[in-house]
Order: sequence, then C-alpha cells, then structure tokens
Amino acid sequence: MQIIDSLNSIHLCYEDGLFSLKRWRHYMQNVYPAAIELIENDSACYDFQRDVLPVLNAAANQTEKLTQLQLSFQSAVIHLDEAIWQYFHTAIDADIVLYLGLCNGAGWAATVNGKPVVLLGIEKIIELNWYDEKSMLALLYHELGHLWHHQERKLAWGGETPEEKALWQLYSEGIAMFFEQTLCQNETFFHQDQDGWLNWCTQNKTRLFAEYIRRIEHNESIQHFFGDWVRIEGHSDVGYYLGTALIRTALKEYAINELPHLSLPDIKRLLSLCAKK
Repeated sequence: MQIIDSLNSIHLCYEDGLFSLKRWRHYMQNVYPAAIELIENDSACYDFQRDVLPVLNAAANQTEKLTQLQLSFQSAVIHLDEAIWQYFHTAIDADIVLYLGLCNGAGWAATVNGKPVVLLGIEKIIELNWYDEKSMLALLYHELGHLWHHQERKLAWGGETPEEKALWQLYSEGIAMFFEQTLCQNETFFHQDQDGWLNWCTQNKTRLFAEYIRRIEHNESIQHFFGDWVRIEGHSDVGYYLGTALIRTALKEYAINELPHLSLPDIKRLLSLCAKK
C-alpha cells in the first residue's frame, strides 16, 4: 500500500483563513493529481456555498482535532496489511490518501486511473468527530472492505435499474461493514452508534427492512437510508445497519469467501427473509 498523509499541507488551501478552490487545486496537484477531476465532479452535486464551504472553513481552525486526526491516521495504517491477511487471507493493493476534500465523504473507496484508492476527507472526519484512533481504524477498514469486495468479485456490478441499484447499495455497504467489524473484532461496532442509534435500529429492524422493500417496489428513493446528512425518522445511516444485518443473515448459508459473489436473486431473497423476522 502507498500511504499519503497531506495534512501538514492543507494550510496551502486557505488564504487569510478562508478556503480557496484555486489554492486547493494547486495543493492537490502535489498530493494526488489524478483524483482532482473525480473529486470536483462529485462535489458538483452539492451546493458549494451552502454545503461545502462552511465545512472546509470550519476544519481549518480545529488545531487540536487535526493533530489528533493525524496521529490516529499514522497509527492506524501501521498494521493494515497484517490485519487483513490474518482475517481474510488476502492483500489489497491500494493507495490510501489523507487529504482535504470537497465534502466528498469521510471515506471514499474509488478507482483512479485503474488504481484502487481510499480517499479520507479531513474536513468530513473533523465534522463528524471521527478523528480518534478507533474511529479512524473503522473508517479505513470500511473503505478497504469495499475494495476487498470489488477485488474478490472482479467484475463490478452496481446495478442498472433503480431496484438493482438499491439492492446493490444495501449489499455492498453490508459487505464493507462486515469487513470493518471483523477487523475491529466487534460484531456490533458502528460509527453511528450514538444516543441509542443501535438500540433503535435493532428494535425497528423488521419494520425498517419492510420500508426498504416498499420503496424499492414503489420505485421510491432509498437515499434517506444512507448518509450523515439525511434521516429516517430522525436517524441517519440506517442503511448501514440494515446492510450488516443482511450479510449476517447471509453468513448462515454462505462461507465468507462466497459473500462477495452473491447474485441479485440471492440478495432479494435474503432481503425478504430479513423483513419477515
């Protein structure tokens, strides 16, 4: 793995304490230039002035958090290869980049010029308070879980119809959560478990699965199940819990090395099983 830590250079993105997109582009030319277009295209989906700029400006002033974030990152990457080999008996050849993003996400598993890469967005990590070592490890594990999934499956499938895309998102996030929890050695670990989040999800599990299925059947968006900026009944990231439950159900029938290869009918059947419990 190639590890890139650019935190000490993020000050170059600011002028008089305010974020400058022009300066950011120059900074990224020295950090990971191949990802600039990908990052900017993704960020174009948001309202930059309203949703992105305040987060970037706020991050610049969090000196203590930034220091802790960097220490956590440096500690987290030390034994990554060994941990993955111990539990999954494979290696993941990827670049891991700690960078100032444009609110693309705290973690993002992507392919840039044919190379698997994990992009860790400093500004989002600070915003979500995921800068401690435990959170950093889990974040890294989760994104590497996506890369493990794609590596094992070889032929990526993200779905074409809205139904297929909804099934794929639940399945793929479940795989990444399973990978993360396995390496964390904690089957109940979730970043999101604050203020009773996990208890609420567990108590409403069957109903939430039924709602997910209902939205698929009625061609309604499932976006509210994924993302820290959206909510289902006041709770964010509920889809990560459901995806994990889906994979835990799959483990009753499939071996670990079979999990990355589930078909669309497999996923639909497992989803129906989860909604009946």
